Amino acid sequence: MDVIHELTQSRLFCIFVSMSLGYAIGEIKFKKIALGSTIGTLIVAIILSCLGGSLDPKSEPIYFSIFLFAIGYDGGENIIHIFNRTALKAVALSIVMMLASLLSILLVMKFLHLSKGMAVGITAGALTQSAIIGSANDTVMSLTNLPQSFINQYNLDVTEGFSISYFFGVIGAIVWCSMVIEHLFKRSIRDDAIMVSHLIDEAYPPTSRGVSPKHTIFVLCNGLILGVLLGYIQVRMFGTTIKLGITGCLISGLLFGYINHKRPNRLVISQAHTKFLKDFGLSAFIAAIGLSSGSKVIQGIMHNGLDVIMASIIMTILPLFIASLVAYYGLQYKNIALLGGALAGARTASPASGVILHKAGNSVPMQSFMVPFILSSIFLTFLGPIIILFL
Repeated sequence: MDVIHELTQSRLFCIFVSMSLGYAIGEIKFKKIALGSTIGTLIVAIILSCLGGSLDPKSEPIYFSIFLFAIGYDGGENIIHIFNRTALKAVALSIVMMLASLLSILLVMKFLHLSKGMAVGITAGALTQSAIIGSANDTVMSLTNLPQSFINQYNLDVTEGFSISYFFGVIGAIVWCSMVIEHLFKRSIRDDAIMVSHLIDEAYPPTSRGVSPKHTIFVLCNGLILGVLLGYIQVRMFGTTIKLGITGCLISGLLFGYINHKRPNRLVISQAHTKFLKDFGLSAFIAAIGLSSGSKVIQGIMHNGLDVIMASIIMTILPLFIASLVAYYGLQYKNIALLGGALAGARTASPASGVILHKAGNSVPMQSFMVPFILSSIFLTFLGPIIILFL
């Protein structure tokens, strides 16, 4: 037991064991269905967390920023064409996701009697959009007649709600966008991705990126530096401050990928390297979530009962369910690979996009991911002030 305790205190041991064993578990098939390396990594990380392993949550953005930059770089080649072709549908889907999320908030607050702080925390966590907390906090600070006791309790509720619901938000989006929609609409992400890939190749022929490894670290580090700087940009809209945050790394990836497409061999990262960056960044991020939040979820159930868990599940699943139906039947996202990418984007669920890309085996889901992601990163932020002022 002492050996186990010593090992679980090593953060490096925990994160790499989570990724290694998680990959092995993810390859095991049950009736021809494999969990996948992402879910496998999460399972191992949660077990290690319950055994005493932990990881500083502040390390999560490091891995996530690498992942975001890599998927942005891959999608940068055709971003202008993608935006022109999908803008209207993306706007509609992002608005639907925001309204469906608002409906879900109303339901959980009415039937589970949540405080405003808990509602803000759960909403931000379940939608994996921490900017909601920032916009809600700005609104709370602007209300001068609030007693200090309310503010103190509000801050505690926000922290607790977010720490529990974020776990469900990340995993729920991955499972829904990469697995559930296949069963819901009786189609295969892989088959649908193959179906349209040749059309994309004809419209936008692939270009050579070069394979020189000497550029990779230089381009990656400078891309992440630019992404961090972009993340500090703040825009004031309708009385709410919107900050790009870690999304800046996605935007810098798009920019670098687009520049390399227009001027080859200037900002080169080979496809093999971007694949590694995506796989490593996503796996490490999921391991970090499991290690930092796994035991907290168990503690949250014991402390709050099932109310917070139920609210987190509802806030995670209901918006995705409504948006899936509207997207498939109303907006004509009949291709499941594109539907999965669009849903992940509208839910700002970047980890889900990584799993969908792996399942598709090509870049087709990215054609529908980027624009809704950017739009929803703005739209969902307004839920914070709405909860504080009107609910």
